[in-house]
Amino acid sequence: MSELITGLSAAQIAALTTDQIAGMTTEDVAAFTATQIRALTTAQIQALTTGSIAAFSTAQFPQFTATQVAALTAGQVAAIETADLAVMTAGQIGAIEADDIGSLTTAQIVALTTAQAGALTSGQLAAMG
Repeated sequence: MSELITGLSAAQIAALTTDQIAGMTTEDVAAFTATQIRALTTAQIQALTTGSIAAFSTAQFPQFTATQVAALTAGQVAAIETADLAVMTAGQIGAIEADDIGSLTTAQIVALTTAQAGALTSGQLAAMG
């Protein structure tokens, strides 16, 4: 199905149901283009499995909008690969909800760049414990 995914327009991606998004394989989400990623709604983002979150590449993660990143659940945040977290923009890091950022592992926290750490809010820092 990943071949089918690459042919979908942004409008078609946005029209997919949350059940369809949840049913995607890791190969499907790995095939998403930058335009397709930005077309995902917050409800669709929340429907992605933790396996799907982990399947996004370091080239794909910077394509997420701050609004999309804010929609991630704690489980999804925990599933972000350390290398993927390291390439996220400061704006994306700052958009992670304080309740969700507490799920980061020590390895993920250590992977944050100086710019990313500078974007953390006091609420996020407190949630990191």
